[in-house]
Amino acid sequence: MRSIQTSGSMPSGRAAAERPVVQRVNIKQENGKYYPPAHPTGAVYDTATAPNDQKEKITRNLAGDPDLIQSIQEEWGLRMDGVGPVARALFTGSQARLRATALYDASQDKDADIKTLLNAQKKWQDYLVQTGIPKEAIFSVHRSFGLEYEFANWELTDEGEDVPSHTEVGKSAPFSSLLGVPFTLETDAAKELEIVSPPLLAGQAAGGIDKAFIKSVHEKMIAGLVNLRENSEAATIRDEDFEDMGLGKNWAWGPAAARLKIKTGDNEKWGHKANQIGYQLNLAMKAPELAAQVNAGGAGGIEGHQTAYENALAKLRNRARAVGAGAGDRAAALAPVFTLFAKGLSNFVAIPTIAYAAQDHVAVDHVNDLHSHVKDLHAFWIKDSVQNTVMSALEAAGQQARDDMYAMVRDEAMHHPMKALANEVPEYGMGPHLRDQKENVKTAIGNCLTQLTERLAAAGYARVNTPKVNFLEEDLTSGRGVRQDTFANLRASNSGQMHLAEFRSNEKTDAFLG
Repeated sequence: MRSIQTSGSMPSGRAAAERPVVQRVNIKQENGKYYPPAHPTGAVYDTATAPNDQKEKITRNLAGDPDLIQSIQEEWGLRMDGVGPVARALFTGSQARLRATALYDASQDKDADIKTLLNAQKKWQDYLVQTGIPKEAIFSVHRSFGLEYEFANWELTDEGEDVPSHTEVGKSAPFSSLLGVPFTLETDAAKELEIVSPPLLAGQAAGGIDKAFIKSVHEKMIAGLVNLRENSEAATIRDEDFEDMGLGKNWAWGPAAARLKIKTGDNEKWGHKANQIGYQLNLAMKAPELAAQVNAGGAGGIEGHQTAYENALAKLRNRARAVGAGAGDRAAALAPVFTLFAKGLSNFVAIPTIAYAAQDHVAVDHVNDLHSHVKDLHAFWIKDSVQNTVMSALEAAGQQARDDMYAMVRDEAMHHPMKALANEVPEYGMGPHLRDQKENVKTAIGNCLTQLTERLAAAGYARVNTPKVNFLEEDLTSGRGVRQDTFANLRASNSGQMHLAEFRSNEKTDAFLG
């Protein structure tokens, strides 16, 4: 680890864990007056940026909410001598903290244009690496997030065959040295062009989610991509100036880039929207936050999958009653655990259609094809194994919940009814293939329960990383889950284990960001 040569001090993850920090507080501002964050109108205002002449006014306007005032004043107290709470949590020494505060504040500037903001994000991420801050400490005071945009249709520049979906058209150099992920441009279904951002950092000193900042980046990205699409005059994709918008540098182009160009006119898939852009949000989240988003629901899942989820949830509640945890505080503690466990178990009904696609390289009926639509239940996909998400939820729920879950899953009486979820697999006209794959569904569920039992019998809650696999090449009976090609092994932060989740629809993303 490299030290920061200021006052003989060294940045430390331990320092980040031990120093008290508070959450960045956003309120509303309208017509020169300040309101609580739930106020229905007005612009979001970051109290950390309030000049001294406004602090008294904020305190006076919000006098009716003493808890909110206390949170704001704690934030101001930590930003003493020009040092912000994130820099204070990660660095020691006044000069190091002041330098870090300036870089951090620029990386979170909601008023900056998208190119300036992305450049500031890169500088902040690189600085954290250069100064040797441990990733566990970084992700204790930031949430990583990424955005995906279907922003235009493509058309060929020649008379050759169409370019298949999910073809990588090009990618930039790695965005920063923190995670080493580039911007990528790909083709998608319905002749869409999709650009995928690398992980960005939304700061929160208390480890929460700064939705206002994420929304600000999201809106700037949309505006920039609309402008790029509507003003495109490039002969091919490789001639588009993505760098001018701040979307990475030193792009490397694949063969498809010279054969494609942005199609003018309405977007065939997203033409019903004013901006004609479809999008998805990827976000690092804690287990209770995952459960809340599953419970919030969202359109997209198919009926058979929804039925499997509801049946799995009912079976878990029945087993809880059998071990005396079916009511009261014990049931309440297990509720978010069951939400995530049932979602993971229900996903196994996708095994037959995934296997079918892997075998024949052709999907079953697109409307009901779970090899892709398995990700759409609740419009929310969790990119981690069933066991990791359940163990993380149990850590948040407490020891009694862990003991109750262990009593449930180690009993063979739970295995048979859970394996019966295989009966929820839709027919889809797959014939003998379906019969054979139903047995694989049962095997996968059995392996899932056995592995969870083993982890509950051992000490601790540490995650078990999943191996990286290619699309349609996973071991479907492993018991870890399905579509393991999407799984991400996120590091634990000092404030808890994180899991990558994807908000699968525009509506789900909009509802979350507000």
